[in-house]
Amino acid sequence: MKSKDLKYSGVFLAVFCLAAMSSGGAHAEDESGGQKHYGVIHNIAEDRQVERVGGIYEPEGIDKYMKRRFDAIDERLTALESRFGEVLAQLEEIKAMVGDSKKSGQSGSVLVSRAGETNGISG
Repeated sequence: MKSKDLKYSGVFLAVFCLAAMSSGGAHAEDESGGQKHYGVIHNIAEDRQVERVGGIYEPEGIDKYMKRRFDAIDERLTALESRFGEVLAQLEEIKAMVGDSKKSGQSGSVLVSRAGETNGISG
């Protein structure tokens, strides 16, 4: 009889501890989450802006926020594409030089420095 009571009290204690931890975390998150703009705390992302609409300060619309985020991503992708194109052009040049050296019968290898200069070393 006592073992059942002990078993149930252990389960109750475990459930009680889990409930206390989960509610405490939510409460702390409510207090610390958000940003204060113009005396009002908004629960928004750090880079989301607050704008004045009809005399009321409110977070910018999700459409404006997402457009700004996607524009930044688009800029990064454009830069990556241009860099990738440069790398491909350098690779084609290296392939052409290796092909030329094989046709001319040179033994050895072609070394390419980081600056893009080639040095033929015969061995």
